[in-house]
Amino acid sequence: MYDVKHWIQDYVSCLPDLDYSRSGLNFHCDSEDIPNIFHFVYTTPEDRLDFKLFEHIAIKSCFHVNKPEKIMFHYVNEPTGEWWEKSKTYLTLNKVELPTHCFDKKISHPAHCADMLRMQALISEGGIYADLDTIFINKIPEELFKENLVMAEEDDVALCNAVVMCKKNSKFAIRWFKDFETEFHEDQWANHSVHHPRRLSYQLPTQIKVIDRTCFYGYHWSEINRLYGERVPDWLKVEDVKFLSLHLWHSMEGTDYINTVTEDMIVNDPHYNFYNFLAYPYLVN
Repeated sequence: MYDVKHWIQDYVSCLPDLDYSRSGLNFHCDSEDIPNIFHFVYTTPEDRLDFKLFEHIAIKSCFHVNKPEKIMFHYVNEPTGEWWEKSKTYLTLNKVELPTHCFDKKISHPAHCADMLRMQALISEGGIYADLDTIFINKIPEELFKENLVMAEEDDVALCNAVVMCKKNSKFAIRWFKDFETEFHEDQWANHSVHHPRRLSYQLPTQIKVIDRTCFYGYHWSEINRLYGERVPDWLKVEDVKFLSLHLWHSMEGTDYINTVTEDMIVNDPHYNFYNFLAYPYLVN
C-alpha cells in the first residue's frame, strides 16, 4: 500500500520556515524561474503497454518545439512497441511506485494515480507537466516561466490540469495537493483535479497565473469535431497556428480516430483533419 499522504506530509515537514494552514502559506518558495523541464506520467496497466503513435508525437513535438533541459518520463510499467523505442531517445526515465491510496481513500483509476504523481513531480522538481495526448505547436513564452504556477481555463468552473507549469515548492501546488485530503473522491472525476484549482485560484490569486484556454488546449472537449472531423484548407501552414499546444481529449467520446490513426493515414493525407496536419511534420522529418 502506498498512500500519497505520507509523501506530502514528509515533504512539507522538510521545507524551511513553513507555516501551513488553510488560510495561508508562509515559507520561502524558490525565487528562480520555472525550470524548462517537462514531465510526462504513465500509469497504463500491464495489459495495455503498447505505446501509441499520438503519445510518441507528444514527446517528439515537446522536444523539438520547447527544447527542454530534459523530459522526465515517470512510469509505473515501461511501455513497449515501435513508438516507444522511437520515443525513449528523448527521455529521462524514472520508474515510480503506483499510488494505491490518497489520504486513506483507495485509488482505482490510472488517471487518478497520474493526478497524484504529477503533483509530486511538480512540487519536488518544478517544470511543466503535460498529458500524453498533447501536441506542442509553439514555444512557451519566456514570461510564463516567471510565474509561480500557470494553468489554463477549461471553462467557467474548471482549470484544466492537462498542462501545468509550476515552480519547485510552489505554494499553490502544495496547498492544492494537501487539499486532496478533503477534495479527492474516487467516484468524482474532476473535483480535486480541475474544479478545486479553480476555487483555489480565487483564494490564492497571487500564486497562480490563469491563461486563456486556447493557449494550452486549443479547442474545448465539446469541440472535438474541429479536431478530427473537419478538413484543413490546403493554404494553411503550421506556423499560422497560434496555440502553444493542443489537447487531443483522447479518452472522450468521439475520439476513436486518435486511437486508431496510423502513420500512413497521416503521411498520405496531412490535411484530412487538424490532428493529421499538426502531426505530419513529426513523421516526415
